[in-house]
Amino acid sequence: MSLKPKYQSTELDHIRDTLTDVVSSLGEANSNIKKLDAKFDKRFDEHDKRFDECDRRFDEHDRRFDEHDRRFDEHDKRFDKIDKRFDEQEKRFDKIEDTLSIIVNHLKR
Repeated sequence: MSLKPKYQSTELDHIRDTLTDVVSSLGEANSNIKKLDAKFDKRFDEHDKRFDECDRRFDEHDRRFDEHDRRFDEHDKRFDKIDKRFDEQEKRFDKIEDTLSIIVNHLKR
């Protein structure tokens, strides 16, 4: 028979079991952290892709807005030219009307 007391062997077994449990728990925690990190990376990549798509769509809308704005400016210039021509025609008609009025008044005498 061994001269070692039982309580020391049991205490060492308990310490070993406790340390084994701690190491096992740390390993599980590390594994869970790695899984969560992978999930986070995947979600981050998905959000990054969605953001890039939104950014691309925004750029496209911005480009289309600029194109419409340019076309609007062209139409506005054309309208201004037509309006100017209309004003010139109106002045000419006013002169013609004045001339005709003078002629009619002169003929009435």
